[in-house]
Amino acid sequence: MPPLLRTLREIRMGSRTTLRQLQDRTGINKGTLSQIERGRMVASPAELAAIADALGLDRLENRTVPCFEADAG
Repeated sequence: MPPLLRTLREIRMGSRTTLRQLQDRTGINKGTLSQIERGRMVASPAELAAIADALGLDRLENRTVPCFEADAG
């Protein structure tokens, strides 16, 4: 799993936020959130911003954010 995705999952779990709660806060389906966390789906910039906002993270504006492609397998 790419480091950024692992970090998002760790932050979510560390904040004791369930995928269902994150779904409610972001409007992103929990299945999609799970696939993003596992690296099976690439999140759009808008989805990443919504997830960051929901988890109370600072926006990464004016910074380069690594992009990861979904795993083929």
